[in-house]
Amino acid sequence: MKKIAKTVFSCIVILLFAGCEQFTNPYDFKCPPEIWSPEHLAAQVQNRYIVLSWEESASHFDGFKLERSSDSVAWVSVNQVLLDKTVRNYTDTANLQGSSWYYRIQAIADKNQSYYSYSKAVCLPPQRPDSVSGPVTFKPFARDLVYTTSLVFGATGYFWSVPEGATLLSGQGTSRMVMQSGAAGGDVTVTAFNSCGNSEPQKLPVTLCLLPDSPGSIRGNSTVLPFSEDNLYSVEPVSNADSYEWQVPPGATINYGQGTTKISVDFSDTYGYLTVFSRNNCGVSEVDSLAITMVVPGK
Repeated sequence: MKKIAKTVFSCIVILLFAGCEQFTNPYDFKCPPEIWSPEHLAAQVQNRYIVLSWEESASHFDGFKLERSSDSVAWVSVNQVLLDKTVRNYTDTANLQGSSWYYRIQAIADKNQSYYSYSKAVCLPPQRPDSVSGPVTFKPFARDLVYTTSLVFGATGYFWSVPEGATLLSGQGTSRMVMQSGAAGGDVTVTAFNSCGNSEPQKLPVTLCLLPDSPGSIRGNSTVLPFSEDNLYSVEPVSNADSYEWQVPPGATINYGQGTTKISVDFSDTYGYLTVFSRNNCGVSEVDSLAITMVVPGK
C-alpha cells in the first residue's frame, strides 16, 4: 500500500512540473521557482569590463534581471529594462573602480520572479592615479622633497619609485612620499594596488636644477674719471644662467643692461667694486668683481 501511494505521489509531482512550461506565469503554484531559475552565473574581467554568462532551460517567462553589489548585501540593478529571455550573456560596461564585485540574476514572469543564481566575486585592480604632485626641478642631493598622489577608490596602498640615485625617505605604501634627490633626474612614479592587482603607473618627470656657472672676468675699464658716463662692462654668457645681476660702486648708476651680459655705467666720484653673478631658478653663481679706481686729472 505504501509503495502504491509513493508511486502515485511521484507521478503527481512529475505531472505538475511537466505542465509547468504550459503556464503563462511559471511562478504558479504548479511551477516551483527552482524549475525556471537561471543557473551557473559566471563572471570574468575583460579589459576592465565584466562579462557575465549563465544558463537557462525554461522558456515561458518575460526576461532576466541582473544585479550588482560591492558587498553582497546591498544590490543595484545593472539593466533597467529586462534582458531578453533568449539572452545568455551580458557585458557590464559601467566604470567600476578597483574592488570586489558580486552579481546575481533571476528570471522574471509578470510580477513574480525565480530564485537567484549567484556568481563568485570578480576582483578588479584599482585604476591609475590621476596625478602626482611635487617639485619638478631641484638641486642635486636636495632633502625632504614631498610628493603626493590623488586617492584611488578601491586602492589599499600605493607603491612609489624614484629616479636612479635618489632615496625614498618615507611614505612607501601611502599616498604621500618624501625623497632625497640624487645626481640625476628621471621619473617619480606611483602605482595604486589592492588584493586584486596593480594599476597602471602614473609618472611625473623631474630634472635636476643646476646652479649657473660663474660669469668670469669682467671686461671694461678699471680706472675711470670721476662722473664719467656710459662706461661699458661685459662678461661672456655662461651655462645654466637665466640672467645676470650687476652691482656698482656707491653713487654709480646702471643706465641699461641689468639682467644681461652687458651694462652701461655712470660713475660718481667714489671708487669701489663692480660685481656680477649669474642666476637661474635654482640659485646664483659665485660673484666676479672688478676694482674701480678714480683718476683725477692733473694728479
